[in-house]
Amino acid sequence: MTIRSRAGRSFRTATEADAAAIAALELAPAQRPFVMAQSEAQHRRQISNPNFRYLIYDGPDGTLRGFAILAGLTLPHRAVEIFRVVVDGKGFGIGGDFLDTIVRHAFLDLGAHRIWTDCFDDNKPVRRVCTHYGFREEGMLRETVFFDGRFRSVVLFGLLESETSLKAAHATTMS
Repeated sequence: MTIRSRAGRSFRTATEADAAAIAALELAPAQRPFVMAQSEAQHRRQISNPNFRYLIYDGPDGTLRGFAILAGLTLPHRAVEIFRVVVDGKGFGIGGDFLDTIVRHAFLDLGAHRIWTDCFDDNKPVRRVCTHYGFREEGMLRETVFFDGRFRSVVLFGLLESETSLKAAHATTMS
C-alpha cells in the first residue's frame, strides 16, 4: 500500500525486509537522545503484527529516510498511537509532512476517533510540530523513563477527530 502526502511524497507500508534499515536508522547519532531503539527482531515481529502499521519514507535515491510506527490498530477504542516517527535529515520538511500524512491516514483510512503520541519533555522540535498540527498537550509523566543514564519526563499529546476538519466517511489518501 502507498499513501501519498499533500506535498507529493509517497509513504509505503513496511515489510519484514525493512527491519534492518529501520533498526539502523534508530541507532543514528542524531536519534540517540530521543529514541529508545529496538532490535531488528523486535521490529520484524511488530511489522508482522496486525496491531501495528509501519509507514516508510524512501528518499529520492531509494534508501529508507524515515519511518513511523502506528499502534493500537486492532483495539476497539479507535485510539491510534503514533508510537514512533524517525526521520533522517532534519530541516527538509519531511517530519511535518509525515505527521500530516499520519493524521490524515489515521482518521480517514483507519477510522480513528483519537490519535495520541508522546515524547521526552526536552524534545522541543517534536513538541513544536505536534502543536502545529493541532495536537493538544494533555499532561506530563514526570521522570517516568530511565533512559541514557537519567530519569526522563514524557509529555503526552492527543488529537480528536472532532478537533479537525477531517471526516472518516471516505478513504481518500491511499492508492
